[in-house]
Amino acid sequence: MPLFRTSTKVKLFGSTGSGRSLISKGKERCLTVRDFQKELETYFAWDKFKPGQLEALESLEAGQHVMALMPTGGGKSLIYQLFAQKKEGLTVIVSPLIALMQDQLAQLQVRGFKGAMALNSSLTAPAFNQALAQLGSYRFLFLSPEMIQQARVKSRLSQLKIDLFVVDEAHCILQWGVDFRPEYSQLKALRQDLGYPLTLALTATASPAELRDIQSYLFAPEEVVETLKLPLNRPNIFYDCEVLDQADKLDFLSQQLSRLPKPGVVYVHQKAELEELSQTFRAQGFNVAAYHADLPDSQRFAIQERFLAHALDVIFATSAFGMGINQSDLRFVIHYHLPFSLNELSQESGRAGRDGEQAYHLILVDQEEKRRLLYFRQHPEEEAESFLPLLAQAFNLNDQGLDQLCRGVDQAVAARLRFYRFHFKDYSQARPHYLTYIKKKQAALDHLLGLVEGQTCLRQGLLAYFQAQEPVDSDFCCSRCQPNFESLAPWQAFLESGQRVSSPGRVKWQDRLRQLFRQE
Repeated sequence: MPLFRTSTKVKLFGSTGSGRSLISKGKERCLTVRDFQKELETYFAWDKFKPGQLEALESLEAGQHVMALMPTGGGKSLIYQLFAQKKEGLTVIVSPLIALMQDQLAQLQVRGFKGAMALNSSLTAPAFNQALAQLGSYRFLFLSPEMIQQARVKSRLSQLKIDLFVVDEAHCILQWGVDFRPEYSQLKALRQDLGYPLTLALTATASPAELRDIQSYLFAPEEVVETLKLPLNRPNIFYDCEVLDQADKLDFLSQQLSRLPKPGVVYVHQKAELEELSQTFRAQGFNVAAYHADLPDSQRFAIQERFLAHALDVIFATSAFGMGINQSDLRFVIHYHLPFSLNELSQESGRAGRDGEQAYHLILVDQEEKRRLLYFRQHPEEEAESFLPLLAQAFNLNDQGLDQLCRGVDQAVAARLRFYRFHFKDYSQARPHYLTYIKKKQAALDHLLGLVEGQTCLRQGLLAYFQAQEPVDSDFCCSRCQPNFESLAPWQAFLESGQRVSSPGRVKWQDRLRQLFRQE
């Protein structure tokens, strides 16, 4: 699998060209590789690295900041796990979800790594204070962008030696940094406060323009950052897009869930419809659950545990489900409703088939769904009419006044106001950025609609969006390249490859533990 290496100052294709050597030579290089190889065998029981892992480790060992673009299931977390074993200080991992932190902690534990802690809202006040006081004794620290920017947490970290600063799921900087969680967009300032520690940014999907934006929010202009990009094509996923009448959509979904191998995920946009679908299919005898961000933490964790233990056939979920789930044998992903960009579509569909076996991604499209997307396509322009006066007002307020203004608007608007107040000096600078931002959101929807309404290869359409010049040579590619795919042998073999869970109670506890701590 080819690896593409680039730098903000030096372009690399497996060698360093005329720039500073990023791969050590001679004896030093051999020792480094042998050390990493030994740790790989010790902690993962693997005899070789996955593509991109060793290259990232070597670059970090040479003191080079790294942005690694690796497909879902490519083993991104291994990079910082092994790198930390050679160091005496702390590895800080900024992670978007508590579920993801818990999954990574479980993986570290089962693989024999010691000294890992997550600082999050699930800790009691005494436990939090104790963990904060003992940070110097840990090797791995997981926390959210909001938690790491709390004054006492930041102050404590500034007293410690940070060997590596990791931003996991770095696409969240763009996906959430403006409208939802503005602390994501403030990580560059945080790194400055911490003395610009060596940094590793990890993501599965991003276009070249998105990578540049991520870099601008995370790194200072003078910092040299190496970008490692692996091919994004997932040849084991078959892509299907079905255009239906709205009245036929539910029946079609029922037919698919009855015959597809399990487990799988169905993404639904609205929580009310998600709950309704879950109840409908539970009544039909499926072992299903509904998952969304409004559920209590305990209930969401219980659903995740049952799903990982193969005690559930299907999860009906909003986009809140996915990043924290280390389920390598997910056989299908269905988009009952579409997300708002091809980036999100690729992220969510890429959660299928991480074990390398055949998997299936289905997009269901009806006229109501198109109208919904077109509404959001036009909505940013309407929103600008109400938001820009608030933005102008925000720049005329002190911090206390801004807090009061934000309490009177919804969460997304408040997050956006805080984003612009943090990054821009005045309204005259913020306004053009905001207008460009909403145009980018509109363009993202245009790309998405172009894919689902077009007639060209679905796989090529996804790769083209990410400007991935990758060959596609598959006799089992997508429903547009093989419109008669249901009569083909690979499809029949796929349908026969798995069976539905008959009863949650039949899952043995030993199998449940193996699923919970599945090694990629």
